Amino acid sequence: NGHISINPNDNLTLQELSEALKKTVKNGLQLAIFNSCDGLGLAYQLERLQIPQIVVMAEPVPDLVAQEFLKYFLNGFASGKSLYQAIKEARKRLQGIEDRFPCASWLPVSCQNPAVDSFTYPLKKEKYSIQLPIIASAIATTLVIGMRSLGFLQISELQTFDQLMRLRPDKGIDSRLLVVEATEEDINRYGFPLPDGILARAIAKLESKQPRVIGLDIFRDRAIGSGNRELLQQIASDNFVAICSSQETNNPNKSGIAPPPNTPESRLGFSDVVVDPDGIVRRHLMFMQPSHNDLCATNHAFSVRIALQYLAAQGIEPQIAGRHQIKIGEAIFEELSANSGAYQGLDDRGFQILLNYRSSKNVARQVRLSEVLSDRVNPDWIEDKIVLIGVSAPISSDNFFTPYSAGYFPYQKMPGITIQAQTTSQILSAVLDGEALLSVWNEWGESAWILVWSIAGGIIAWRSRRIWVWTLLAGASILVLSVVCLGLLIVGIWVPLVPCAIASVFAGGIVIVYKSKLDNKAINND
Repeated sequence: NGHISINPNDNLTLQELSEALKKTVKNGLQLAIFNSCDGLGLAYQLERLQIPQIVVMAEPVPDLVAQEFLKYFLNGFASGKSLYQAIKEARKRLQGIEDRFPCASWLPVSCQNPAVDSFTYPLKKEKYSIQLPIIASAIATTLVIGMRSLGFLQISELQTFDQLMRLRPDKGIDSRLLVVEATEEDINRYGFPLPDGILARAIAKLESKQPRVIGLDIFRDRAIGSGNRELLQQIASDNFVAICSSQETNNPNKSGIAPPPNTPESRLGFSDVVVDPDGIVRRHLMFMQPSHNDLCATNHAFSVRIALQYLAAQGIEPQIAGRHQIKIGEAIFEELSANSGAYQGLDDRGFQILLNYRSSKNVARQVRLSEVLSDRVNPDWIEDKIVLIGVSAPISSDNFFTPYSAGYFPYQKMPGITIQAQTTSQILSAVLDGEALLSVWNEWGESAWILVWSIAGGIIAWRSRRIWVWTLLAGASILVLSVVCLGLLIVGIWVPLVPCAIASVFAGGIVIVYKSKLDNKAINND
């Protein structure tokens, strides 16, 4: 007959406690721990009260042993371990005091009512308010937008843009264009720079096939070799567009290159392209105002002049649609501002738009100069088409990195004549085919977009019960974000990806850290 010792003189029997214990069991008692002198006797009597779980001591124990066991047991049980695992670990911990209290680790004994399932400690979980992810998202969004406005994310955003560009489906060649390239084999045969006579012969053969426009992407401000008179006669044709290069103030290496003599401004375009700080061409400079003493006295880019001359045959002329917009046909070309998209503090002089590359390499049919001179080109590729003539041989310095360069190892540059074909095709495709031009949202729209994904990241963390679950869901959300951004880019809209991913993870991290602190506090309080 077990009893509970109150002091050396007073005891309580279970008969005296039975009614109170029965009522307590009905009210939800799950576990009773008795550090008593006759624990096994108590267990025998308590069995009739049907207490779900009982822990007793097999023999009388000193107070320190009982206190240490209770401390170790409750720490393990309250952290989420099962009842038996917590008892097992507490008994192991008691081995550390067996030098003073021999056999202390085998004294605790657990008894379970077989009609009742085992249970775990009912932690008081904090009920996290929906305000938590909202506040975390606001903090994350503000910090990310601040970093973005200072230009800290520009390089990573541009590199991500390049990656998305490479993932887009290839649109194939533009059959309205033919590129005549002087390859290294042609240069070895005809010399460099190409003589005027060679160019004159090539243009004459092309003219005989009746192209709509011929553009010469080769500087010819002075005579090269023999045949200059014949070349000037070809250049004087109404369907011919020549090229020049504008000067750059305070740059002795960019003093400008004049056009061929007597070329009217209406058939003249500048060759200049704009290059981002990382050396990649992502923008198309369509118009710019030349200085009063510029050798290249035209405000039209070479590609724009060619495209407009091609479209003029169909009665399509450009017109001003707004302060920063130009309308050609039904297509609206909108000028980039200094802080467009990922760009921060962009040099936005002139009228610039994003360059929507048609393909990674062959934007149009390409033939060698030698094939033109030997009449080995299909006449259907020339008749009523745009023909661009340029040098693609490595000896030319007219080569540029593009978003597609990183897709090759080593990085490959795109010849200037191919970039001119890309920009020309972009204009024609927008005007005649209705293809979307690349555009960006205004700053408010992009900020709202970042906030949406930041809130999504915060809510994912708010609803996740484990860190590894949050990690998987956060990774999945960033994958979804990437797919959405790629889909929007395919239809012509460039939206932030890197800032959204950072804001999403940052907001989720804030929520996870805060939840962890609240959980630890709840455990300690319990």
